[in-house]
Amino acid sequence: MAPYYQPGVYHPTWEHDLEVRVKSYDTTGIDDCWGCDQLDIYGKMRAERANPGYYTFRTFQTAECVDRWSSSFPLNACMFGWYWTDHRAITTTHHRTHLELWDRDESSSDDLMNPMPPYDPLFDLDWSRGAIDVSDYNFNHPTLYNWLKFWDSSPIGGCTQTGRANFCLLFTLHEFSPYP
Repeated sequence: MAPYYQPGVYHPTWEHDLEVRVKSYDTTGIDDCWGCDQLDIYGKMRAERANPGYYTFRTFQTAECVDRWSSSFPLNACMFGWYWTDHRAITTTHHRTHLELWDRDESSSDDLMNPMPPYDPLFDLDWSRGAIDVSDYNFNHPTLYNWLKFWDSSPIGGCTQTGRANFCLLFTLHEFSPYP
């Protein structure tokens, strides 16, 4: 028997499925060399799950968006795989995500487009508070605690700028009632 999906009011003590998707990025105006074409952007995403006393993480690389200063999902097929999913057990306290945008270079090493402190979460979902912290690393000067409250299980979007690049993510929550 499948768990019962519960739309509407957010319940912090229920289990959830979570999807974190990159909806768009924009690196317009960034050049990595004089006279070069547009950038060939790919992402490196880090997904973390915090539980009392320990945390787990995984890091993966996204597909490349060739010759694009900006892309968006679902308009550009190259972004179909720019997401991660996880299940939130009742004991999970936080989910965090970190995204780096890279430009693939054929003639030299790849270029990082959004420098920031390594593995600092750009988005921190605090399950007990029912909120997402959107950290804005604008030119490496972090502005922390821009909490977006979620009152129900509607998708929540947030955008940030890191250096000269910016991108937007979408968090989708699905609640599962413990009651039959």
